Order: sequence, then C-alpha cells, then structure tokens
Amino acid sequence: MIQETVICIPSKGRSNDIKTLTMLKDSPFEIKIVVYEDELNDYINNNENVDCVVCPVRGLGKKRNWIMNEYFKNYKYIIMIDDDIEKLIQVVDMKDEEINIYDKIDEVKQELVKRDAYLGGFCLCPNRFFAKNTISETLKHIAMDFSIWRRKDGAVNPLVSYQHFEDYVHCIEMFLRDGKIIRFNDIIVITDNYTITGG
Repeated sequence: MIQETVICIPSKGRSNDIKTLTMLKDSPFEIKIVVYEDELNDYINNNENVDCVVCPVRGLGKKRNWIMNEYFKNYKYIIMIDDDIEKLIQVVDMKDEEINIYDKIDEVKQELVKRDAYLGGFCLCPNRFFAKNTISETLKHIAMDFSIWRRKDGAVNPLVSYQHFEDYVHCIEMFLRDGKIIRFNDIIVITDNYTITGG
C-alpha cells in the first residue's frame, strides 16, 4: 500500500548535531536519517527516536538518487531536508516571518498536483531583495536542502552522480523530464551553506 509522505534527511558526520530534527519536532510524517554504513551505530546511539537507514552508495547526488528509488516504492511524496536546516522564513515586504513548515509542505504538495509538477521547493539565496511573492514554473534553482518530490508513476527518476552542485543538475533534469519545477520565491531556507561536513 502506498503511503502519503516521508521525510528523508541525508546526513554525514553529524550524528550528534542534526539541527533539522529540532525544526521537525512533532512531525506528522515518518522521518528517516539516511547515512553510510560505517556511521550507522553512531547515528542510532545519538538519535534513538528516529529511524536511521543505510544508503549503500556514496556521494550526495547518488544518495538522493537512492532515496528516490527506494522510497518512491512506498510513498507519494518524499521531503528531502539536509541535516543542518534551522527554519523556513517567508519574506513579506523585506521582513522575515517564521512559518509552520508542515503547513508549507502541504501547500507545496497541493501546488504540485494543481500544476502537474513533481519537484517543488524554495529559494536558497538569503538576500531578501530577491524574494518575490510569486510561484514560478521556470528553470529557477531550487534549494535541494529542502525539497519536495512527488512520485510520477511510470517515469524514470533522474540519475545524478555529482558530489557538488548536484542540486543544479537535479533541477535541470527534472525540468527536462517534466517541463516545469515549482519554486516558492518568497520562502528562504535558513542554514549554514557550503560547509565541508554534512550530506
């Protein structure tokens, strides 16, 4: 039986410091921390109330591929969130407003169905000047650190092997496959970008 939604957190080297779990308190969805086998015990010991699963391939692009191929077998939606996400904010008149992430996830899912799209997400750039109260379908970069994926029956998921900049390639591949990707241009993901560890 196909279930509705799962949250997958690709992680590496942060078994005792997953900021995202604080944001996901009281989650209505199952949460899976996706790790490499050599770190599994550390993650289990430091995250007793969360399901930790082993990804058999290495590299962030390949890990995202594996998550999609594995969890689209049983779920309609996969929410992929990096392990260092602090919160989502909505920019209104150049000012930050904190939002309920589960309300926003539901809104993105509804928009994906309405627009017949299969990848949705938010703006990575923290510069409020670029935040607009629009939803785009064009080839604008979606931050893979918080992305919402919808299952497409009969479709082949993109195969991306890049370790760095894999998010750009995933956006391009999904746009080529479906003709659109959905970005909420007034939502910003708050995180420390471009750190060496993680993923």
